Amino acid sequence: MAWRSVAWLKFLHVGAIAVWCAGLLYLVALLALHRRIEARHEFIGLRRATRFTHVVLLAPGGALAIVTGTALLFLVDALHGWMFLKLAGVGGLVVAQLWLGHVANGLVEPRSQPPRWLRSIALPAVLVPMFAILWLVLSEPEIEVGGLPAALAEPGGLQDWVSRVTPIRCSNTSFPPCQPAKPTETKPSTDR
Repeated sequence: MAWRSVAWLKFLHVGAIAVWCAGLLYLVALLALHRRIEARHEFIGLRRATRFTHVVLLAPGGALAIVTGTALLFLVDALHGWMFLKLAGVGGLVVAQLWLGHVANGLVEPRSQPPRWLRSIALPAVLVPMFAILWLVLSEPEIEVGGLPAALAEPGGLQDWVSRVTPIRCSNTSFPPCQPAKPTETKPSTDR
């Protein structure tokens, strides 16, 4: 793939991450507003803003960030120790999004509000993985991958591991590349 295509993919990836992270922070702020809502019309407006944030910003932004990031993993040399920690941070953002969406969907009455303990950990649940990812990407620290299985530390390593644990045989020379294992046929004997 040409370097311009990779540059555009990185541009899309960074833009999607910006939308996703901004939406997560905005969703935390919207959940904090629930304790100040008194009137029904204010609650309806807040519910619309919460739903818009979750459906229009978070879901597409997170999905595009993950899809473009996955594509970049395959297109550029990205199998470094810090990348595995970054992916754990991305997993943390996914969990935070699912958790905040679940909490927001549970607030269905005008006077309902998230519990106090939840409001106090919502912002750190988003900021900790966000800043961890930012630090890892900008500093690219040398982290030894010696503790990881060899299949995770080398390109194509998972294919060897998968071929040992599944009944699907994969070959780069056959078409299609993966074929189900052929069962051994036993012919019934004709002697009686």
